[in-house]
Amino acid sequence: MLDDGWAVGTPEASGLATAPLDSLIYAVISGKFPGVHSVLIAKNGRLVSENYFEGFRHTTLHDLRSATPLVTALLTGIAIDQGLLPGVDTPVRPFFPEYDSLQNPDPRKSLITVRHLLTMTAGFACNDWSRTSLGNEAKMLRGEDWVKLIWDLPLSFSPGEAWSYCAGGVMVLGGALAHATGQPLPAFARRHLFEPLGIEEYRWQFTPQGRAYAGGLLMLRPRDFARIGQLIINRGRWGEQQVVSAEWVDAVVRS
Repeated sequence: MLDDGWAVGTPEASGLATAPLDSLIYAVISGKFPGVHSVLIAKNGRLVSENYFEGFRHTTLHDLRSATPLVTALLTGIAIDQGLLPGVDTPVRPFFPEYDSLQNPDPRKSLITVRHLLTMTAGFACNDWSRTSLGNEAKMLRGEDWVKLIWDLPLSFSPGEAWSYCAGGVMVLGGALAHATGQPLPAFARRHLFEPLGIEEYRWQFTPQGRAYAGGLLMLRPRDFARIGQLIINRGRWGEQQVVSAEWVDAVVRS
């Protein structure tokens, strides 16, 4: 066992060939894959290989970037499991009465659901892969009220009609989760996801209004992000606890 609860093993004992693994590690060290800071491999619930590069250590927090929405998706499933959120087809508009007055009103916004925000099909004029997009993440991060900025965007298409990568939409979902659970997203995550997995070190990015950014920039140690991967493999189970329903994990994987 590691000092943080991970069971450990060796590649050989887990049935992994060591030669390809050694080649991978050498390739990273030699600079073939710049920007790789860690490589961790778990098999059968045990951490069997752990390597760090470019000055990173096992204690270093790493920016998850676009993997943050996976954490938000798990928190959504937990909220549904606990009956705090009716389901994925719940409209999100009622969670934001403070944004009743919009510059870009559209009756279709009342049709936007949790599902649309999870799957990035809400229809907002938001494309993080385009610098000219009105809802581009970089523009949102410079704003004063990130949720309002996204919610007040015009719609490029009707909800569910098409897909566009929009971290801001997941930010809106995080705000809806905070309303539904009656507590800030970090508090809900700590109690119902991080603590059950033994995750103690993490850092959220916050908006000027104090909301946690659910669409990106969450920082975890690589070991702890591997725990989340193992939770997915275990269909939501960690040790003796079902952290999130197996059905929800299956749905997330299919998406």
